[in-house]
Amino acid sequence: MALIRLIDWSRVTKDRDPELSKIIEAAIRNNPSHHITGYLAFDRNRFAQVLEGAPGPVSSLFHRIASDPRHRDVTLVEVKAVEERSFEAWDDIQAA
Repeated sequence: MALIRLIDWSRVTKDRDPELSKIIEAAIRNNPSHHITGYLAFDRNRFAQVLEGAPGPVSSLFHRIASDPRHRDVTLVEVKAVEERSFEAWDDIQAA
């Protein structure tokens, strides 16, 4: 299976700390069924994220994130083909 790694960052629309748990729960619930893994970091103002998986599902997820009103200034940092995953599960989540 072809894999890509997509890296993006975004700013929180406003004080959305309570929303972080909803975002994490949705990632843990939905991403495994699409074989998407990755990493999410949050510092109360910004999200930094790595998504890994097949190009179609990763692209679809990124477009949903980009249109999510909880995010602004969504920036695509990098998309590239990879041989293997760096993150095997959504257990790789950090909040500062």
